[in-house]
Amino acid sequence: MRGPRAYGRGEMTGPRAAIGGGNFGGAGSPSALIGAGLDESGAHAALDDAERLGIAVVDTAFSYAAGASQRMIGSWLAAEPDRVNRTTVIDKVGVVERDGELRLDLHFDSVLTHAATGRARLGVDAVDVVMAHAPDPEVPVVETLKGFRSLMSDGLAGGWGVSNVDAATLTEWMKTAHRMDLPSPQFVENEYNLIQREVEDSVLPICRDQGVGFLAYSPSAGGLLTGKYRRGEAAPEGSMMALRPDVAVEFDDRADYLITTVSNIAAHRGVSNVAIAFAWLLAQPDVTPIAGPSKPHHMEAIDQALNLELSDNELAQLSSS
Repeated sequence: MRGPRAYGRGEMTGPRAAIGGGNFGGAGSPSALIGAGLDESGAHAALDDAERLGIAVVDTAFSYAAGASQRMIGSWLAAEPDRVNRTTVIDKVGVVERDGELRLDLHFDSVLTHAATGRARLGVDAVDVVMAHAPDPEVPVVETLKGFRSLMSDGLAGGWGVSNVDAATLTEWMKTAHRMDLPSPQFVENEYNLIQREVEDSVLPICRDQGVGFLAYSPSAGGLLTGKYRRGEAAPEGSMMALRPDVAVEFDDRADYLITTVSNIAAHRGVSNVAIAFAWLLAQPDVTPIAGPSKPHHMEAIDQALNLELSDNELAQLSSS
């Protein structure tokens, strides 16, 4: 395998889109949901579609489906000898399941162990970015960053990142990294979509100012923007909102308005709601949306979005709430 990519400030502000493996083999990290997402053939088909669309960034995690996501990505990478050389791999560490509950563990030894397990599952010698799945309030930032520094010094990771982070905590991580003579993070990965826009006044300006890439997960707000859910009604059996009510977005008046607006624009354009939601993110400066397919046909919407340019009027309608 080629050595990990190490991007300097401002040199990778830009993959246009990424594909996430959160639904490969399950629905995120809970072991109870293993089998709820794409099987290996479905994951490979989604990755094939992503490659065809020019999406060369793949995001996964130690905890996704107890490792099934990483193994599926690994078997896809291995299917073509040169594929690993043209794919940027981001691997998150720090989430474990203990006594049936998901917990954070970003101790130094855990960072190294999770990263080593991830590389073995992926079948790679190094990853491009090792990322904290979320800050661990019980572990000093310096300890986690020492783990990242060890991986980078040993050529096992090209850079580091952090996910699910607020502005104050991101600032703390970056200041600590600079005191340790570590570079700034390559990526920050947070939820960002038409409904959840808190990052616009917090984390995103920091990333832009510091030349840090921003990855936006949950572009359709956990499926809410698809329009298939009805306010006050139970989510359809087997849907993502039914499987993961713990991460569901609140269905309030604002969400209702946005769903209607997205649906109207989608009908006018002859595309899916997901395509409109994804295209809106693509139009935001310095933002890389992550496609997280959980069904084989979901990449069709990403194809639509990548070939769609929203008008100023459509962007204004979507951004006005």
